[in-house]
Amino acid sequence: MTKQPEDTIRDGAIKATIWRNEGENGPYLSADLARTYQDAEGNLKDSRSFGIADLLKVAEVARNAYGRGREIEMDLRQERQAIRDQERERHTGQKQETLRPHDHAPDNADRKAFVEKRQAKAAPQQRREPSR
Repeated sequence: MTKQPEDTIRDGAIKATIWRNEGENGPYLSADLARTYQDAEGNLKDSRSFGIADLLKVAEVARNAYGRGREIEMDLRQERQAIRDQERERHTGQKQETLRPHDHAPDNADRKAFVEKRQAKAAPQQRREPSR
């Protein structure tokens, strides 16, 4: 069975192929850059050599592949977290809620009290002149 890429980013003959690999610490991504060309018999082939005129396209394809790779990594992290949550739920019998950063934000009353307390500490203290 041939391994399928996660995604391929193209600009003309230049392409970046993103691959999912399995490692000791779980899945990770890698990418390769290539220039597709047609040989004398009409077969499509890939070369890892680029002409000087191709280098800006290579850079842009690499930039786009980086962005796409980050999106795929985020999806992989969410998949791993969902699996861990399912395992935890199966072992403990309790559903684990995943909190997002904004879930921890204080409400407006707490925020107002915090700001007032901070402003009070920052206010200049009145100095008393030593008596002579």
